Amino acid sequence: MSKKDLSINFCLISDIPLLQNFIKNEWKNNHIFVKSEALLSWQYRHDGKRLNIVNAYYKNNLVGFLGYIPSTKFDSSLENKNTLWLAMWKTSDQCKIVGLGLKMLKFLTDNIKHNAIAVNGINHKHDILYKALGYKVNNLKQFYCVNSFKLLKDIKSSPHYYHPKVNKTGSQWQKLGKKELLNIERSNLEYSSNYKSAIYLINRYLENPFYDYSIYKVTDNNFQNFAILVTRVDTYKETNILRIVDFFGNEKLLSKACFGLGQIMNETDSEYCDFWNYGINEKYIKKLGFKLVDFNNKETIIPSYFEPFESININLKFAYKLPKEENIKFIVCKGDGDQDRPNKIKIK
Repeated sequence: MSKKDLSINFCLISDIPLLQNFIKNEWKNNHIFVKSEALLSWQYRHDGKRLNIVNAYYKNNLVGFLGYIPSTKFDSSLENKNTLWLAMWKTSDQCKIVGLGLKMLKFLTDNIKHNAIAVNGINHKHDILYKALGYKVNNLKQFYCVNSFKLLKDIKSSPHYYHPKVNKTGSQWQKLGKKELLNIERSNLEYSSNYKSAIYLINRYLENPFYDYSIYKVTDNNFQNFAILVTRVDTYKETNILRIVDFFGNEKLLSKACFGLGQIMNETDSEYCDFWNYGINEKYIKKLGFKLVDFNNKETIIPSYFEPFESININLKFAYKLPKEENIKFIVCKGDGDQDRPNKIKIK
């Protein structure tokens, strides 16, 4: 193979139809990105010229692509704290170029400044690959609690199974709009190497055109420390489920957030609440009233997929790598990467 035959570059806006056709033929013909250019553009648009997608061409034919979601997409000032979340990564089944996927990854890491690189929801068969590349691989954990005032319709369990309920004590949650978020000092948000800012939270969640998110703050008695929680509601057959999709701040305050969570579950008429995360101390989550889902327990099902709905337990893996060894937490939530994107379009 001549080096001139292979070229790797960022995907241009004008190449979107070519990319959609590749996804249709090489991945899934009814993929949501084939159906909706609006969703594809919202998630991956970098500017008016290109997407946050790396394309590989062999003799001018598209043979692979690698999508990524940088922190800077939602706040351009995060360049020095930038995490690259790898998302879609596919090479053509007909392409026999050895190491093509890694060539695209190298192009990305060589050309985009970043502080960390990660992927949320990896194929379980790829553990060895990521570890060989120096990534740390682990399981995202699903915690849940039920609303004591609701009959359990979506959850499946044996009779008299003990489901965790929200503790009744604690603080209320303060709902935040754009103005309240912008009043939070940027320095107060630095709790993890997976760094986020007020601008990030606004653009990622409050400005999302496809999902309705709510952002809340929980504070201590002196109002000096706080925790930020991002939620949204999923619905199946008129039954609502509250999802905590992101968290930022002082994790100790979770143990004092019980009353507010119960209040929001009642306001949203939710059957249960779940919280996918890794890196937050479990003792604070359990004090909130949550219990860790046992993926091996076949009798108890806490559904996570709602588009379409599947009555199964799932196991999500993630991987991350810090360019420099840093003795700081790397907290991962469901909202990181592309794990909390629509599979059905319902523009709000």
